[in-house]
Amino acid sequence: MKRYWKFVSACLVGYIVSVGLAQGSFYRSSPPPDLFFQGTLSYSSSDDLILKYVLHNDGPNPIINDPQQIAILYGADLIPIEIMRVPPPGALDLLRTGESEYGTIILRDAPVDSDNLEFYWRLTEVGPNTRYALTRRFGDMDEQSLSHPLKVGHPERTSRRTP
Repeated sequence: MKRYWKFVSACLVGYIVSVGLAQGSFYRSSPPPDLFFQGTLSYSSSDDLILKYVLHNDGPNPIINDPQQIAILYGADLIPIEIMRVPPPGALDLLRTGESEYGTIILRDAPVDSDNLEFYWRLTEVGPNTRYALTRRFGDMDEQSLSHPLKVGHPERTSRRTP
């Protein structure tokens, strides 16, 4: 009987941890100071909102930067996006020390008050397995700066429309 309760409690703990990870509750609020993000906003001729970004890793560990973990939020609503990115050469979705990725995110149905949009990207630091939530309000994007040389690779296009 003792084994049964150990098994049940292990399953319950596993379930709680998996639910927490799925909801992003184990992601820290901000990335390390040696991970730099710069975003600039513009509009296309057809009024699409365009976010151009650069992500640069100066930290001691690689960063997993999966583009499927990017979300643009308007309050609690997800905004549909298209992503075009240029990752560094080598492993896809992994920024090693000294590497940068740049990309463009297109919002075709952006609300008029785009300053209230929030950029959200869940990133994971390899090694300590620390998870970070990189967040920026669109109204603050132009205030970010990046002053490091960039090492980039070949373009990759990812289209993703969220419901």
